[in-house]
Amino acid sequence: TESQEDSLQSQEKIEKKFAPKAVFKNNVEDEICCCACASPMLTDIPRTFIMRWNPEISNHKVVDFEESMECFFDHGFYYDWSIWDYNKVHIGDKFYMLKVGNGNTGIVMQGTIISKPYKDEDWSGKGRDVRYVRMDPECMIHPDNKSLLITTEELDMAIPDIDWNHGHSGVMLTDKQAILLDSIWESRVTNIN
Repeated sequence: TESQEDSLQSQEKIEKKFAPKAVFKNNVEDEICCCACASPMLTDIPRTFIMRWNPEISNHKVVDFEESMECFFDHGFYYDWSIWDYNKVHIGDKFYMLKVGNGNTGIVMQGTIISKPYKDEDWSGKGRDVRYVRMDPECMIHPDNKSLLITTEELDMAIPDIDWNHGHSGVMLTDKQAILLDSIWESRVTNIN
């Protein structure tokens, strides 16, 4: 009936309004170790990569990100993402996803790379030579969650030798840059649990 449809639509609006603002896996290292330790590509010291996401030009929109947050705890959940420095990446390396473009910008995801780089179709449809990696997110933060979002402005101040707003997705940080970013991240997400 019409009133049931109205009720369902109202419920969907309420659920959307209260969608998760951050999700975090507690024991993800144990889950990763099973597949990463078996690989000869695993390095002793993980490298850190910045994956960039601009919803205005990406085929992955904010609504897709929100749907991913809802699937976050599903068994086998992962992301495949383009990587610029694909010749430097190894299974077990870390990544941070940086939302750029309009609106709130900053780190919206953190996790571990769980595959070797592979070639696939260009996500932009321009026919470029693009490599991807599979990533296991350990934490996702909605861009509207300003209390947890590490903004590009904060990153500009803390690590000014990187252009946080522009550049390729999948650029490797130096060890010094990675240590600084890890420190900022740890101090921010400590309060999630």
